[in-house]
Amino acid sequence: MEGMGKCQIVFVGHWHSRFLPDVLNRVTDFPTLVITEADGMLDKGSCINFLVREGTIKFEMNSSNVQKRQLKTDPRIRELALKVVE
Repeated sequence: MEGMGKCQIVFVGHWHSRFLPDVLNRVTDFPTLVITEADGMLDKGSCINFLVREGTIKFEMNSSNVQKRQLKTDPRIRELALKVVE
């Protein structure tokens, strides 16, 4: 995780989910979109979480986490999400 610096997007794969708190601490001062791919990651700080449902890749979004990260999303993205947490 060295050199993470001012990343605009960080992807934390399911095999590294245990490092999500450390990733969030390293990018706390920057507007960084944090994307994960494991159940329960929205509750732990992820902005967008990818899931496989019925053989298709879907995503869920946590609006509060997006705002905390100083980001804005197009309202249309909410329509595409499987689930939106406020």
